[in-house]
Amino acid sequence: MALRTIDTGTTDLLAHIDDGVAVITMNRPERRNALSPAMIAALADTLAACETNTDVGTVVLTGAGAAFCAGGDVKGMAEAQDGPEAEAIDARNRYMKENLNGAAAEGCLGDCLDLEASHHIHCALTQDHRQAAKASVEQRTPQFVGR
Repeated sequence: MALRTIDTGTTDLLAHIDDGVAVITMNRPERRNALSPAMIAALADTLAACETNTDVGTVVLTGAGAAFCAGGDVKGMAEAQDGPEAEAIDARNRYMKENLNGAAAEGCLGDCLDLEASHHIHCALTQDHRQAAKASVEQRTPQFVGR
């Protein structure tokens, strides 16, 4: 089977299928592959497409550059604060949690990761989380209000 590129719709996420293996590469090395809204959306769509593609037997998720993934894009979260972009991130996170089964971990760690993902989603909706993200970008101590 020849190498086949998958169009993810963004340069933040690259993907191809080679001999039954889908290789998905988070491509923001300058940000240590922090998850941008475009990457999150593309990752959910690409994984869903791989799940139903009979040419894919295995999925490899990797990161470009020196880091696998720094997690959420704190700087982007601080910039988004509220509004449509923040809502889109929250909606996509919920979609991924509800529709993409399985975790890249063995045994009961899949359940622990599901619980952690749920906590991250709930915490990301709070004012204190947004304050922490903004303070991190501004390199200052956050001022929490307990909300």
